[in-house]
Amino acid sequence: MKKRFSKAVLICLAGVLLISSFELFSQCRQKISREELQNKIISNSKSFPYLENASLPIPFNASIEPSRPFYKNIALQNNKNEAIPQPESLCDNGYYWMGGPTWTADTDGNAIVWGAGGNLYFADANDPTHPIEMWWGDIPLRVRIHNGIALFFCYFYTYAFDVSVPLSPAWLSYGPGYSQGFWDAYSSPDDSYWILTDWAFYGGLTIWDPSTLNYKWGPLPNPQGGSYFDLFIDDQKDVVIAGDYSSGLLDFYDISNLACSSPVLIGQISDNNAGLVYYDYPYLYSSYEPWQYYNQWIYGGSEEGYCAVSVIFLLDTLNPDNNFFIKEYTANYDVVSMKNSPNGFIVGYLQNRAVEWAPQFDYLINGCFINNKASSLTYDCAYQGSTGVAACSAGGARFFNSFFTETSHFITGEYAYDVVPWGDYLFVPSGKAGVAIIDNSDPSWPRTLSFLEIDTSVIPEVKFIAVSQNGERLYLSDGTDKVWFANISNKTNPFIISYSYYWSTLSSGNVSKLITYGNRLLIASESGEIDLLDISNPNLMIQLSSINYGESVVDMEVFELASYPGTSFLAVTTNANFYIFDFSSNFFSEVGFLENFGNYFIAISGNVAYLKNSTFIQPVLFEGSFPSFYLTIDGTTPLNIGYSWGPPDFIKKYDDTKLVCAGDDTNYGGYPSVFLIDIGTDPLAPQLLPYEQPGVLPFDLLSGLSVKDGLIYYATDYFGTGALTIEPDYDLPFATSSLVVTPQNPDIPSHSPNPNYWLTGNANLSITVRDNASAITKVRFKYNNRTIRTLTNQTPAGQDGVYSFIWDTTLWT
Repeated sequence: MKKRFSKAVLICLAGVLLISSFELFSQCRQKISREELQNKIISNSKSFPYLENASLPIPFNASIEPSRPFYKNIALQNNKNEAIPQPESLCDNGYYWMGGPTWTADTDGNAIVWGAGGNLYFADANDPTHPIEMWWGDIPLRVRIHNGIALFFCYFYTYAFDVSVPLSPAWLSYGPGYSQGFWDAYSSPDDSYWILTDWAFYGGLTIWDPSTLNYKWGPLPNPQGGSYFDLFIDDQKDVVIAGDYSSGLLDFYDISNLACSSPVLIGQISDNNAGLVYYDYPYLYSSYEPWQYYNQWIYGGSEEGYCAVSVIFLLDTLNPDNNFFIKEYTANYDVVSMKNSPNGFIVGYLQNRAVEWAPQFDYLINGCFINNKASSLTYDCAYQGSTGVAACSAGGARFFNSFFTETSHFITGEYAYDVVPWGDYLFVPSGKAGVAIIDNSDPSWPRTLSFLEIDTSVIPEVKFIAVSQNGERLYLSDGTDKVWFANISNKTNPFIISYSYYWSTLSSGNVSKLITYGNRLLIASESGEIDLLDISNPNLMIQLSSINYGESVVDMEVFELASYPGTSFLAVTTNANFYIFDFSSNFFSEVGFLENFGNYFIAISGNVAYLKNSTFIQPVLFEGSFPSFYLTIDGTTPLNIGYSWGPPDFIKKYDDTKLVCAGDDTNYGGYPSVFLIDIGTDPLAPQLLPYEQPGVLPFDLLSGLSVKDGLIYYATDYFGTGALTIEPDYDLPFATSSLVVTPQNPDIPSHSPNPNYWLTGNANLSITVRDNASAITKVRFKYNNRTIRTLTNQTPAGQDGVYSFIWDTTLWT
C-alpha cells in the first residue's frame, strides 16, 4: 500500500497553476485549519478575482461573465478607406489560433468531445479528425457525456452542450468551475441539476441549478470534515457515491428529490482508496488517487507507476451497509479514469495506456499503449461503440478502434514558446508536440495546416525556431546545445530531414535564440557564444565563425542602416552589456559597446536602439560613424512601463513611428499585456500611445511577440496565439455618455452602463449609446474587450449622437 499524501496539501495548492515542486509539496504536509486553508489559496493564486475579500461560502457572481466562444465568425471590420484620426490604439479583433495540450476526452459512441488548451472540440465518432473547434478561452479540465449532454468542467466555469448531433453542438448553460472553489461537476440522472464537489467551502456537495444559474443546495458540509474529490452517480437508484479522499470513506447520498430537498446521507463504506470512484452493478471500484492529483492545472502530481484499486461487491447503492470487500487490485500504472465500456470497463492510465477489463479485474479484454513516441502523459480515456479516445496532453486526442489499435490523432500543441511569421504562414514552436504550421493567408481566419511532429526520445521538445529565407527549411532547438532542421517546402507535409544535429562548440551552453538572415543562421547560447552558419546548402549547416564574450546572450537582433548599405549589423544584449557587431564578411567585428545594460530585450529603429527590461524602455543613440559607433543614453528619456511578469520582456519595432512591447496591465494587478509605444513624436523620448492606456490583455502569460504586415502576433503559453491590429481610438468615454442595453428576450433585464454580463439562451440585444461629446463621431462596441461593431453617426456638432444596433449574440458578430 502506498503512503497516502496529505489531503491538506492538495487543497492548499489547488489555486496555484502548474505546481509540481516536491519541495513545496513537502512543506505543506501538516494539517491546517479551514481559515488558514482559504488564506493560503487566496495568497497563492493569481487568477482568483472572485475570492478576494470573500467569506465562506463564496457566492456565484453571474455578472462576471465567462469567456464567449470564438467561432470563426469574425466581427465586422472598419472601413479601411476612411481617414484614420489620432490617437491610435491596439485593438483585439478576435484573430486567434488556440493551441494547447489535451487534458480531457469522452465519448458515448455517437459523439467524441475533448478539451485542449483553451478550446473545446466536438466530433462525430465516425470521423474524429474533423471536429468542430470552439475557441473558448477557458481550460477544460474534465468532460463527461451524459444523456447526449457534454458537461465541461473548466478552470473558470462549467459549461453544458447538447451533443446529440455531434457537429452541431448547442450551448445550454454554465455554472461555477474550479477557480470558484470546486473540484469537479457531474450531471444528475435527469440532467436537471449539476452536482459539484468543493475545495473552498466545506468539502461536501453543492447542487447547481443550470436553469436559474444559481445554487439549489449548498455548499453543504462534509459529514466528517473531510473533502470529496470524485463522484459516481448511479442513475438507476438516484444515488451519489462520493469519495472522501482525506478520511478514507465512500459516502452515499440519496438525490431522488433534489427539487425539494438537499442530498440525504444514507450510508458509508470505509475504504482507504477513496479517490477515483466507479460503479458498475454489482461492483464498486475506488482507486487511490483522484484525477485532480495528476492534472497540471490543479496539482500536477508526479508519476508513481502503480495504483491500488479496491473492488467491493455492492448489490444496492441505496443500502451501502450490505457490502463485501472482494480484493485490492494493484495496477502497474497510475489510474486516471475508470468508465463504462461495451464489454466491461475501461481504465485509463497516466503512462499512455488504455485497457478494457472484465469485472473485478478478472482478466484483460483488450488494451494498448497510446502515443508511445511522445514524452507526454494521458489524463483521460473513454471507449464506447467501436471508438476509443485518450487525452494525451502534448500528444493530442488519440483515437483507437475496437481492436485497441490507434487509428488517428488530432494535435493542438503544448506550450507555445513563440510565434514566427513567414509569408502566409505562422510557425509556433509547441513544446513536446513539435511545431504548428498555421495557414495565415486570411489573418482573420488562422487555421492549423499541419504539425511538424517530433520523436521526443530524440528531440525532447521544441523551444526555438527560425525559418529560412526561402521558407523551405525550419531550424529548431530544444534549448540544449543542439539544433536540428526540417524540410517544410511542402507545408502540409513537413518532416525532420535528419535526427542528426549541429553541435559545434555550443556544448558549452544551451541555445537561447535562432535567427536566419539571408543564407546565414545565427545561434546564440546561454554561455555567451554566438555561432554564424552557412545554410546555403539546404541539407547542411556549416559553421563560418563564432564569438564568445563569456556573457549569457539574452537577446539579439539583425538590422541594417540606410547610411551603410550592404552592411549587416547584429545587436546583442547579454546578462551584463549591450554590443553591436558587423558580420558582413562572415566574421564578427565589434563596432559598438555600452556597459552595464544587461538583461534587456532589443528593438532597433533607425539609429536608435530601444532596450527594454521589466521596469522601463531605454533609448540608446548610435553616434559617431561606422566602423566605430559610440552608444550613448545622453539626451534620452526612458519610459517607465512598470513591473512586468518577465523575463521575457518583449519589444518589437512596428514601423518607424511605433514599437510594441509587453508590460504591466495596471487594471489587472500586473498581468502581462501588450502596449503600443510612440517613437515618432520624439525618438529619444518614447511614450505610451494613447497616453495612460492600460494595454491589451492577452489570454494568458506571454511567451512570444512578432510583427508582420501590420499585424502584431503574440504567443501565450498554453493558449496558442493571437493577433492585434492598430486602429483609431474610438472607444466611448463613459464619463460623457450613456449606454442602454435592451435584450429582445424579456427574461433578461435591461442593463446599464455596459453589457458585461452573461447572456442566457439565444438572445438578441438592442444596444443604444447616447453621446453628448460632439468630437466623437464613431463608437466601438466591445464585449469581453473584443470589438463587436463599430458605428458612425453624422449627428451635427453640439447635438447628442445616438448609436444603435441589434447584436445577435449567438453569432458573435
